[in-house]
Amino acid sequence: MNYFIYSSSPNVYFIAKFVNLDEERKRKRERKKKEKKEKEDEKKIFEIDLLKTIKSGNFEEIENTITPRALQKCDSDTLLLSMKVSFQLRRLADRKGPDEGRFNQLANSVEEFAYCLLDPLRSDLYGREQFGEYYLDFIMDDAIELSKKVVHPSGHK
Repeated sequence: MNYFIYSSSPNVYFIAKFVNLDEERKRKRERKKKEKKEKEDEKKIFEIDLLKTIKSGNFEEIENTITPRALQKCDSDTLLLSMKVSFQLRRLADRKGPDEGRFNQLANSVEEFAYCLLDPLRSDLYGREQFGEYYLDFIMDDAIELSKKVVHPSGHK
């Protein structure tokens, strides 16, 4: 809502402008909030589509979809998602189909990418502090959980 106050006093005119600026800031904040939510929704949808592609088992489609840029575009943390994608690729390779070697090779590439994300932290104490001890523990817990999952021939864990 715009308020216009007509007066010869400069102070009243200033107040009217201040009210208009405040409303404009509020609209701008709401617009940014809406854009941020839309962007987050896009990332979630992209990640869901990426995981569906992996579950489809079509190697050519998976190979074209799984890229470092695609992993970074997702809503989840890139490192954790890389670990999960690698795990899913290993599961596909364990089916012993015609693409077993190719799935293993792609899983190795994804693991290498995850390693590259962590490698700078090995020698950079400041980077580790910025990364956070808690976060590293969280990553290790997920890595342990993923390594414990075993797929039985019957399909049950």
